[in-house]
Amino acid sequence: MATTSQNQLTSRMFAERCCQRDLGEIRHNNENSSIIFVEPIGDDYLHLEAAITGPISTPYENEIFCINIKLSEEYPFVPPQSITVAHVIPHSNVNEINEFVSEILTPEFWLPTMTINSILERVLAYMTIPDAA
Repeated sequence: MATTSQNQLTSRMFAERCCQRDLGEIRHNNENSSIIFVEPIGDDYLHLEAAITGPISTPYENEIFCINIKLSEEYPFVPPQSITVAHVIPHSNVNEINEFVSEILTPEFWLPTMTINSILERVLAYMTIPDAA
């Protein structure tokens, strides 16, 4: 019978493998994308740093945004713990502590088929058309 710590290690390893797969897909399919890069912070594949360019025809055009993504050990079955923008931006989906706020970060709207790419694409979509979340 597996212990709780063994189950947590197995869950974390699965989450890290899913994240590594997602990052590989981003690297492989990154042509014509607003995603500049996504990399783990240190060796922690559940804590990522990304850079994206602001969407065209928005106040954010020609800007580069650094995004910090913290994933749960249950990724991809639960939403990210947080998505934070590195610097202050005036936006209805970014709160006073620079956290991205959206229904995709709630269990009711999260889908296990979502990937790191789809998370960043959703952030970009909200930068284009804000939602009063």
